[in-house]
Amino acid sequence: LTLESVNVSHAFLIEINTSAIRLRFNPAWHFHGVATLQFHVWDSTNGLPHLSYAGDLTNVQQQSAYSTNVGTITQIVASVNDQPVLTPTADITQHITEDVPSIHNSGMSTWYLWRGRVVDNDTDAQAGIAIVHPPEWNGVFEYSETNGSTWYSFPFGGLNSSAAEVLVLNATEHIRVRF
Repeated sequence: LTLESVNVSHAFLIEINTSAIRLRFNPAWHFHGVATLQFHVWDSTNGLPHLSYAGDLTNVQQQSAYSTNVGTITQIVASVNDQPVLTPTADITQHITEDVPSIHNSGMSTWYLWRGRVVDNDTDAQAGIAIVHPPEWNGVFEYSETNGSTWYSFPFGGLNSSAAEVLVLNATEHIRVRF
C-alpha cells in the first residue's frame, strides 16, 4: 500500500489491534540519508477505523481522539558503494605523432578519461581507472602522478584481466604512450 499525500486535515488512520500491522520505509533507488514520519496516537473513537484517510487533526486540542504530542519515527538509510557505470561510447582515440621525443608527449589526463563517460551515484566517490589489460607492445605506456614531471612504465608482465592485480590511477594522474 502506498500512502496518498497526507496532512493535518487528511491524516491516514491505522487501527493497531494486532501485531500483524507494520510500517516500513522503502527508499527511492540510490537514496541514502534520513527519512522521518510524524504521528499522533489515536484511540479510534473519532474517524473511520482501519486504514482510512478520515483523520482530521486541524484542531487537535479539542479532539480527545488524538494525542496533542507528536511522535517521530526516524529511519536512517545507510549509503552503499554503488558501481560506477561507464557509458557505452567510452572508447577514446588519441592522436600523437610517431617518433616524437618523450619531452613533447604530455600524455592525457586520466580526468579526461572519466569526464562525461562515467556515472557514479556515490557523491563522495573518488574518480579513477583500473588498468587491467596489457596494451599491444608497439610502444611503452606510462603514467605520471606528478602532472607529467616524472613518468613510470606500466608494470605489465603478468598483469591481465583475469588476475587479481590492477594498476589504479586517480583523476589527477596522466597516462601517455611513448614509441
